Amino acid sequence: MGILGIVVFFFVPELITYIWQDELISWAHSHALSETISTQRWLYKQLEEMFISGVSYVNITIGALLLFWVLHSK
Repeated sequence: MGILGIVVFFFVPELITYIWQDELISWAHSHALSETISTQRWLYKQLEEMFISGVSYVNITIGALLLFWVLHSK
C-alpha cells in the first residue's frame, strides 16, 4: 500500500471532514431536501449523518498503526 496510500485513504478524508464539516453537512442536507428520487434522498441523508458524526478516530488509529508498520518494516 505504501505511505502515500495510507495518507490518502486514512488521513486526508478525516482532514477534509475536520476542516469543512459544517459545509459538507449543509450541502448534504440541502440535496436531501431537494432530491426527487427516494433512493438518492436516502443516500444524501446517510451522507449527512456520516458528516454529523465528525472525524473517525478509528480510521485515524488504523492509519497510524499501518503507517507505523510500514515505516517500522523498512
